[in-house]
Amino acid sequence: MTANWNSIVISISLLLAVWLLWKEYRRPARMWLAARLLATLLSVIAIALLAIPLSFTSKHYQPHHEVILLTAGYNKDSVQALQRQAAAPLPVYTLESYSAQSFTQPPLVHVAGYGLSSAQWQQLPAPAQLQLHTTAPSGITAVHWPSPLMQGQPLQVQGNYINNNKQPVQLQLYGEHTLLDSCTLAANSQHSFTLTTIPLHSGRAVYTLYEVAGDDTLSRNAVPVETTVPASFGVLVLASSPGFENRFLIDWLSNNGYAVAARTTISKNKFQYFYANRQKSNLDQLNASLLAQFAVLLCDATTLNTLSSSEQAAIREQVATKGMGIVLTADSMRLPGLYNNSGLRATMPSTALQATSVNIPGNSHVTTFPPAPLLYIQPHTTIQPVIRDAQQHLLAATALYGMGHLVAHTFTNSYSLQLAGNKEAYAALWTTLLQQAVCPSLAGEQWQTQTDIPIVNEPIDIQLITTDTSLPKGQINESFVSMKQDALLPFQWQGRYWPTHAGWQAGVTTTGNTWWWYAYDALQWQGIQATRRIHDTQQFAKTLAQANNTGIIQASIITVSPLYAWLVLILCLGFLWWESKHGIQAEKNGDRSKSQL
Repeated sequence: MTANWNSIVISISLLLAVWLLWKEYRRPARMWLAARLLATLLSVIAIALLAIPLSFTSKHYQPHHEVILLTAGYNKDSVQALQRQAAAPLPVYTLESYSAQSFTQPPLVHVAGYGLSSAQWQQLPAPAQLQLHTTAPSGITAVHWPSPLMQGQPLQVQGNYINNNKQPVQLQLYGEHTLLDSCTLAANSQHSFTLTTIPLHSGRAVYTLYEVAGDDTLSRNAVPVETTVPASFGVLVLASSPGFENRFLIDWLSNNGYAVAARTTISKNKFQYFYANRQKSNLDQLNASLLAQFAVLLCDATTLNTLSSSEQAAIREQVATKGMGIVLTADSMRLPGLYNNSGLRATMPSTALQATSVNIPGNSHVTTFPPAPLLYIQPHTTIQPVIRDAQQHLLAATALYGMGHLVAHTFTNSYSLQLAGNKEAYAALWTTLLQQAVCPSLAGEQWQTQTDIPIVNEPIDIQLITTDTSLPKGQINESFVSMKQDALLPFQWQGRYWPTHAGWQAGVTTTGNTWWWYAYDALQWQGIQATRRIHDTQQFAKTLAQANNTGIIQASIITVSPLYAWLVLILCLGFLWWESKHGIQAEKNGDRSKSQL
């Protein structure tokens, strides 16, 4: 009905406006013509607006109502400051009371404390916006240690610590009720720390990291570690002459379970042979069938350069196509051709002989080598640095050659570490070089957790990497885990599991083997949990902010008062009446003037 009425009024108004404008235009008096036409048009519009009230829609934002959510680590002073800044007292909720609320409109939530995890935010009533009010947590905020370890490898627990206390804090690493390592951190400061020990156990064990301030124990955190026996692979050693370096190295390899075959040149075409953890083989002539028995070749540049062309060709083929690795001692600047082609080259230092200080990966202490003739590896874009000295000279590096790894190093007197009793540094050095050379095995499947510090009763993401395209069946302890294939990476599968108890968790692979991971009690690693919740809350707040949800949009219809239309109508009609009176008088005066003439 309203639409029909509006159409009728508009139609009549248009016809009336056209007729009146035409009548006004045909008047003989031409004075004030434009003003008369405008006044006529405005009069018709005003009459139409009296019949059709003018209205429009107004939109405005109403700010969300604000609430305060208390989480772990909140400060009472910050909550009171929020209340003072608010125009009216803000409702205060705990996690339990907030989750029980049913808000008519999503609120703006002031989060006091460290916030919540991503999983917790997904289970709560959705807020419109988040504002986090927190401070950096005190304690260990980041930590890492390698696991599993090979037997003999050092355990290094590294991390960051924020000490907000007024007294120093001591970190103590215990194992089997024995203090293994410790460090002291100054008060009111932030530190990085490293605690080191060599595990003596085989299999799984749990160490303990204590935070102690004076006579108070601030926290007690589990450090689970699994040690495994190094994978037994074959190592072929070729030496150009007898010497302490090769003798100590061969003994260390055999004592650590490597299948070793060694050939040492005594004189021209005369060799000395040594075998450990394997059967004897004919080492006189290197060929493809012999090299296929070894994963790594250990030799010096002199030996490799003096091999026959057929032996060198067999080695290149085995490295490029079969993945055999080479650990080469750069005892001269003339490296073999396959090393030069890969970017590995040696150079002579410009300084005189001096002791060399080296940071060996896996060894927490700086290792010092006695003065000896020493070469450096030239930096190159195609090589990866492995070991440097204190002056950042490159002492060991690796490069790819087909499917294999080439390692070059300049340590010609590493046996001095054994003589000095520094067995830890010696083991770390050669373990690092061998690990860089050996080609990683292509396992059928690999299971791992995606969470650094899994906590009991919190969701843990499980990842499977496998070449099998069939649907895998995940299992943790006695529970089955549903796995979902990644849309972009078909060899990756994701699952989720909620551990119900602290301690070691047994995962079962699709082939029936067991893999282990550890779930921590909720009271452990409080600083890391707080840091993680702060990060999750900040990310959730960014997601809400990107939605531009700054308030509730309210729309209202506003009707323009008819007084404005009456005012326009009266003014226009008044002008037309005044103009008609004066226009007629002007016409009469004009006619009288003409008659007198």
